[in-house]
Amino acid sequence: MGNAAFGERPATELARILRNIADDVDDHCLQYVGDAVFAIDINGNSVGKLEIIEDGRVPKMNGVENQASDQQLNVDPADKYQEMRNENWADSNISDPY
Repeated sequence: MGNAAFGERPATELARILRNIADDVDDHCLQYVGDAVFAIDINGNSVGKLEIIEDGRVPKMNGVENQASDQQLNVDPADKYQEMRNENWADSNISDPY
């Protein structure tokens, strides 16, 4: 959020970007592993990416969706994410652009 597009009102630009991501997810029916949309700031710069990296069903408890059933307590989400990326990229010839 340090580039010129965020200017004096970074929260306003962030909100605009998040609304656009939500619209893109809906418009393009993102739902499968590998589906992705990019976060683009008002100046046209890519400032992030939302990508579906795991196809898991979320169990319901008391009518509320909870975290994935395989998630353990006290596990750093960043560690879990890196573990999944390592598994996915190990079987692929595609290089990670980020």
